[in-house]
Amino acid sequence: MITFQEIYRRINLEYKIIQSGSKGNAVIINNNILIDCGVPYMKLKDYLKDIEYLFITHKHSDHLKKSTFKSIRNKWKHIKIYSNYEVAMEVGKRELEKILSTEISYQIGEMEVIPFECIHDVVTTGYVFKIGNNDVIYATDTSSLENAPDIKYDYFFIESNHDEKKIELIMNDKSYKYDAFQNAKRHLSTQSSKAFYYMHRKNSDSKFIELHKSERFY
Repeated sequence: MITFQEIYRRINLEYKIIQSGSKGNAVIINNNILIDCGVPYMKLKDYLKDIEYLFITHKHSDHLKKSTFKSIRNKWKHIKIYSNYEVAMEVGKRELEKILSTEISYQIGEMEVIPFECIHDVVTTGYVFKIGNNDVIYATDTSSLENAPDIKYDYFFIESNHDEKKIELIMNDKSYKYDAFQNAKRHLSTQSSKAFYYMHRKNSDSKFIELHKSERFY
């Protein structure tokens, strides 16, 4: 039986989307976890005194802005930073508290963290956080969630990039300066994102927070 205290802890996990999308990404969960630092330092500095952990998904500049990373590293030495081996090579292994492997459970502070592989054009890591009674998944910049742990979640911070029907319409469109169709295919569609949510939510109170929405094709 779920107690009132468990329900209270589950629905009151706080979060703040600083920015999400191709122009920059940074999300705060539970007031003390920062995921990605792909925005200017000034957008983050007022929150950093409460941040204990920084998790970086991958090395692309909209998720890892090097000037912001350096400022955090130099000015907020209490923040422990975690990511994959490719990010470690990018910023220097000594800058990370630990290089995380996928499909291994880590006890970090009072939470359990399970990294998993996302499907992208560089090494990209998604994260499952077990915080109290909350099971939280965070995944962006991935064409699939096939590697995500097959459990039920309370909070979904997952990519919902584009409408599949809109993308189909531009399959052979050469008017863009880049291959917009193939670029979109590197990201999770809104249809796939919602399907994952409905298949993996604990109940109707589970929160669905859409990330990395395309300005053109959402």
